Amino acid sequence: MTTTMTMTTAMTTSAPRDSWWRPLGAAIVLSLLIAACSSATEDATTTVAPAAPEVTTTATAAPAAVPTDSPDPANSLNPATVLSEALAAYADGYEFTGTATVNDQEASVVSGRWIGGDSQLLIRSGSGEVEYLITAAGQWARLPDGEWEALDGTPPTDNPLAVLAAPDSLEIVSADASTVRLRGVFAAETLGLTGDPIEVQLVVTNGTLVEASYTVDEDGAIGTSVTTFSKPSDMTPITVPAS
Repeated sequence: MTTTMTMTTAMTTSAPRDSWWRPLGAAIVLSLLIAACSSATEDATTTVAPAAPEVTTTATAAPAAVPTDSPDPANSLNPATVLSEALAAYADGYEFTGTATVNDQEASVVSGRWIGGDSQLLIRSGSGEVEYLITAAGQWARLPDGEWEALDGTPPTDNPLAVLAAPDSLEIVSADASTVRLRGVFAAETLGLTGDPIEVQLVVTNGTLVEASYTVDEDGAIGTSVTTFSKPSDMTPITVPAS
């Protein structure tokens, strides 16, 4: 598989203004959330265990034997339904942390939350970091201890997780009473990349998506993205910076 990975550039105070707000450092950005936001941008429960067989008794007969081999839960699940419900569980918001590594070395980390169409992101690459706010009213960025600066362009306010809703193919890898593991194949462009289709591993626990990951190989450089998700601990609306 050959996939083009985006190389960011180091930010310096002498760089042109339109390049100031790139993630810092010579990091390869592979995080699922970075890709989704830049290219576009409650607790639901799914029962995965089969119902236990009914046991009947009579006055003259011994109880019916319960099968010792339980059916495979994966056989009774529809992968599209599992994924749809797992994404719907985050319709109002979620928190996330995405880590990108290249040849097992950390390249960048993006963390933050998405609440009702607005995003708050912190991107760390190397020794530098940049914070972003993305709302329907606009988008802003700032360096640590700096002032918010308005960014040009139309802010992407679609839910970044929406890119996972329509894989080219989807199958269940394994399932038990609480966790379903899915494997989806997505067009690289769907994830903000280019090249061959990408296989994404998806982990759904108690009806919510808890992890999405994928690995790509670019001329021997192995890039891996692992993004974890959870219900937001802070539902405070994301607001624009004060003027």
